[in-house]
Amino acid sequence: MAGVFDFTLDQGSDTTVALTFYTDTSKTTPINLSGYAFACQIRENLNDETFIDELTSANSRIDISSAATGKIILIFPSSISKLYNFSKGYYDLESTNGTTVTREMQGKITLDKEATKWQQS
Repeated sequence: MAGVFDFTLDQGSDTTVALTFYTDTSKTTPINLSGYAFACQIRENLNDETFIDELTSANSRIDISSAATGKIILIFPSSISKLYNFSKGYYDLESTNGTTVTREMQGKITLDKEATKWQQS
């Protein structure tokens, strides 16, 4: 069963969300995730055919450089998060070791809308 983790994103900010996975409920032994690939999609409604954003280890929006210690990082650059236009969305995070796909995490994302709009050149 997937873990549940809800979080808030600041629209227009560079944001990272670090997740560490453990083999035990006391969180003493991290899972070695070396060799795994990850994907995460965000949808405004769970039944929507189209997604708002897609993060993967292949597109470098999921950092797996510390996967051996059970840690991955979801990356939300300001250039992308400034384009988000939802109030609340849903995501899940799946992993694959090449043969098995597992839903690792799921939850809701609340978007904290920004007032300042940078005009970066």
